[in-house]
Amino acid sequence: MKQEKNKQTESRFVRLLAMLILCFCTTQLAFAQTFNVDGIYYRQNSDGISVSVTTHPKKYSGVISIPDNVTYESKTYSVTSI
Repeated sequence: MKQEKNKQTESRFVRLLAMLILCFCTTQLAFAQTFNVDGIYYRQNSDGISVSVTTHPKKYSGVISIPDNVTYESKTYSVTSI
């Protein structure tokens, strides 16, 4: 009886821990930094060293030149996707 109760408690703990980890990861993705450099919007990737070009309510138009690297707040990121 006591062993069964310990298994239930352990199972609840594992589920709670998994839920907390999932919430943390989801929160980190939701707060990924987005910034604008020269009219192009970038979102920082999870690796922290690269960015992706992202959409913005104002649509891009005309000829747009996307650099291989972009510097924001004294940090240079490589542009990996559009």
